[in-house]
Amino acid sequence: QHGGGHVNHSFFWTLLSPKRQEIGGKIKEAVIKNFGSFEEFKKRNYSVRVIGEIATVARERGFSIDQKTTLEAQGWILLNQCAAELEAEIHGYKIAICDRTVFDNEKYLQRAVGKDHHYTQLALGHAQTHPYQGLYYLPLIFELNGEKRDPNPEFQQEMDKLISSYITDCLPQCIKLPKDEPDKWAEIIVQKTVRDLRGE
Repeated sequence: QHGGGHVNHSFFWTLLSPKRQEIGGKIKEAVIKNFGSFEEFKKRNYSVRVIGEIATVARERGFSIDQKTTLEAQGWILLNQCAAELEAEIHGYKIAICDRTVFDNEKYLQRAVGKDHHYTQLALGHAQTHPYQGLYYLPLIFELNGEKRDPNPEFQQEMDKLISSYITDCLPQCIKLPKDEPDKWAEIIVQKTVRDLRGE
């Protein structure tokens, strides 16, 4: 199971640990609500790998990202996104929660340098061979701030529109979470994942 989306980071920074290995925050609360306890969730062998935003790692390594990203930097981000998802699959995790998907990363590349056939085919091929079984679009409900994000609201809105349009045109299976109910996002994601795991 993969869960990915264009994420409002103020929501997900409470979920993602620096080592990108633990589940916490609102997602953990929703898991406990559905299973009674986190221990019961683990007893069912629902192992979870949380994959943080690869662009944050790139920024920490001194790469240019967001508005200033380059073909090389975004290519590195995209390749490492694929690698992180494959690593979770190789190690047998039942659930991989991704802060971004290959689709998001490809759109950042497209916005920066235009369409690149090689990387577009890489993203599409990866998603086809290792499909996401749960895609969630988390709407931009307010401007994102802080050192980890580009503070330009026009850029944030441009990327939100670019990714939202791609979802509408090419990813009809993506679930658009309610903009006016962000407190319910984690619950919706966990309930849908539980139903999928149970084959409902």
